[in-house]
Amino acid sequence: MKKTYYVLVAATLLLGACTAEQKPQAEPIVEAIEPVITTQQITVTPQQVYTGDTVLINHTHAIQQEPTNIQQWQQEQLALGSADLSLHIHAPLTAMLTAAQQDGVDQFVMNNGYRSVADQQLLYEQKGSELALPAGYSEHHLGLAVDINSRNGLMEHTAEGAWLAENSWAYGFILRYPADKTEITGIAYEAWHFRYVGLPHSYIMQKENWALEEYIAYLQQHKQYRTTYNDIAYEVQYIPVSAPTTVEILKDVLYNVSGDNAGGVLITTQQQFARQ
Repeated sequence: MKKTYYVLVAATLLLGACTAEQKPQAEPIVEAIEPVITTQQITVTPQQVYTGDTVLINHTHAIQQEPTNIQQWQQEQLALGSADLSLHIHAPLTAMLTAAQQDGVDQFVMNNGYRSVADQQLLYEQKGSELALPAGYSEHHLGLAVDINSRNGLMEHTAEGAWLAENSWAYGFILRYPADKTEITGIAYEAWHFRYVGLPHSYIMQKENWALEEYIAYLQQHKQYRTTYNDIAYEVQYIPVSAPTTVEILKDVLYNVSGDNAGGVLITTQQQFARQ
């Protein structure tokens, strides 16, 4: 009798355990997490290869599109004379010469700025190949180049020339034809010829001691350059463009697209660092 009782109890416990194991479990609630989008897509076109502040004009690269936003720059309190230039470089030019004046360097004379292809052709016919470039192959067609001289003498021997050679990069300008780059540029040393390329490009060229030709060649080969200047992180990407091309860049950053006149564009992004 007792044996039968123990068997019944054991069976009851086993049945209860099985029932407990078979009890359905509640499904966990999983909330969908939206992916964080950190990039954006932009489209660049072949037309952009020929526009912008980094367009290369030299004896092998002719201008493809003349500017349309040329206006006269004239600031009598900063320099004698005037120059026709692309409107967007008026402000950095004024800032540069104002800074020079604050340093006691103020004997500037403005000469050549923008020159049309037609005017260049006339100049070439008058002066010949020894003193003038063929029409289409002069940086003055861009409205980004300006010849700045000094009332005190030749630029290479004056405070004006020395100040600009040392400081122009901080305002987006470069000395386009330095004495040590004549084999690369194909142009003799011109201490008066300054070209606007904008930041960070002028900073990079000054830092690396590159002429514009060398800068473009580096980007064409390596496709990227990163640097930090004045608490801003810059990234310059080189993208070959022969058809409309989609490019992925960081989201919510300032960016600029500028051509090289040699088959590609420079996409420059910048991010401001917060000071600690």
